[in-house]
Amino acid sequence: MWQSYYQAATAPGGHRAPMSGKYPFYVLLEAQGAEPESDSARFMRVLSRLMEEGVIADAVLPRSETERHALWAIRENFEHILAGHPTYLYDVSLPLREMESYGRAVVAEFETRWPNGRCLLFGHIADGNLHLFLQPEDAAATHADADQVVYQALDGRNGSVSAEHGIGTEKKAWLAACRSPQEIAVMRTLKQALDPQGLLNRGRVFDL
Repeated sequence: MWQSYYQAATAPGGHRAPMSGKYPFYVLLEAQGAEPESDSARFMRVLSRLMEEGVIADAVLPRSETERHALWAIRENFEHILAGHPTYLYDVSLPLREMESYGRAVVAEFETRWPNGRCLLFGHIADGNLHLFLQPEDAAATHADADQVVYQALDGRNGSVSAEHGIGTEKKAWLAACRSPQEIAVMRTLKQALDPQGLLNRGRVFDL
């Protein structure tokens, strides 16, 4: 089932919704500068222009620190989304220009496999980092099945199976999906040179 992260986060039992849940995309934007008064006016001019141009459909501006924290809580506090649902969490990276097509490909494959499940996408888009929560709601679904949905869609999009959390042991089998044989050979050479006895992070990234 397609549902935006915002819709899931502000569903009954979650955070209070500061605006309508009808939009396909939501962006949480915060700007800081050295001149608060002029910075605020400059921000409002940019916001007004973008709304006039139709780039932004709606906006909410916090009037206090309490309201600011409430907006950030929608993005950062998602425990209620995970509660009661077996969830597979992912962290991938790819160019901004590829994000929409990648997201659509993942959702389409997910819905084909698990029409009664829920697939949520969000992240910190400015640095090319995308998070995914997959909740198949199917007892037969495995972590390996979810891996295929998330990682195979990266093919041809110049992305990576990891962004900020590394390869570790969980993503070892998919390292070749984002690194060429030559790159992996260089990685192995460096590992052997710096840690010939394999004492550091043994079993992570790849096996020597």
